[in-house]
Amino acid sequence: MGKNVPMSKSFREAYLAAKAASGFSAAKIAKGAGVSEEQLKKLAQRETASTNVDDAVKIAVFFGVIVEEFIDGRKVTAPGRIAEISTRLSPEGRALLERVAEAQLVSEENQSQKSPSAD
Repeated sequence: MGKNVPMSKSFREAYLAAKAASGFSAAKIAKGAGVSEEQLKKLAQRETASTNVDDAVKIAVFFGVIVEEFIDGRKVTAPGRIAEISTRLSPEGRALLERVAEAQLVSEENQSQKSPSAD
């Protein structure tokens, strides 16, 4: 696996920071991530609250990152539209979206390599 990065804040703190940065309501995050809105409200209101691993993964994915990045805050900004859509897709739909995105990246890389450089 990747290297271990010390987690500098709790999942709750990361959630509150990501929620504030995105401007999304608990209801929108809950619906997009597929978790209970009540769970998110408890997480926000109680300093000692935490969530289970499955929900933590779903919330991080909603924001377009893995849990370690979510907690570390390395890549969390406002979630992109693609990340939001992917959380609502079936596993098969997410796999298709990934393949299409990867093919698009290869196509763009090939185009940039073929472009003549300006002298």
